[in-house]
Amino acid sequence: MIHKFRICILILQLSIQPILLSGCLSILSDANVSRATVEDDKQFSDGILHVSDIEISFCARNRVDNLHFVGLALVPIVPVPGMNTQDRISDPFSILIKILVKNDTVLFNPSNIKLKIKDKVYSPIKIIGPFKKYSRRYNIDGRYSICEGHDWSCPGIYENQFEPINANEKYLINSQVCFGLLFPVKTPHPEITFELLIQGFTKNGLGVEFPGVYFEEGKMVDVQILGN
Repeated sequence: MIHKFRICILILQLSIQPILLSGCLSILSDANVSRATVEDDKQFSDGILHVSDIEISFCARNRVDNLHFVGLALVPIVPVPGMNTQDRISDPFSILIKILVKNDTVLFNPSNIKLKIKDKVYSPIKIIGPFKKYSRRYNIDGRYSICEGHDWSCPGIYENQFEPINANEKYLINSQVCFGLLFPVKTPHPEITFELLIQGFTKNGLGVEFPGVYFEEGKMVDVQILGN
């Protein structure tokens, strides 16, 4: 279990006039999501895997939102028992990958990446990308900004326009790009631990070895204040 905790405050509209402030609606919720980690901390920091001038970060698309409290901003908020939404979860399961290559060029075959859940191994059946780096993630990623890792994103990566993957296709990478991989399995709840086997990278004609990337449940608390 990953014990990471972040507070994000999103103020959509907040009037400076006290009489209007009292009418603001406050919402307290939390979100569960699978967060990546590896056994060797020297190869992994701030959600980014570092191996041989290659950086990779991950975003598992299995976020679950839980609404707990609602109320006026200046009035004690009240619990909403049983409120729960899983609108971030869809089947089949997809994982977004951001790759940064420094001072070199690598070949990457995405079909070689494997997903391991409960002793079963799955290969990706569809892909989206590659997309080149566009801007910082909080301008693009929107509701997926809970994911750790690189603070940039790529246009189109969240459009769900997946295409069948070509097992023989390799991509030349020498900068910052994003891929999305779709696996033939039901999207796991964040409480389920799974592993991503990173394979398919070649540098100077030799394969690059990566440690297994494990995904465990993480949580984020979100406080929203909605103005009039």
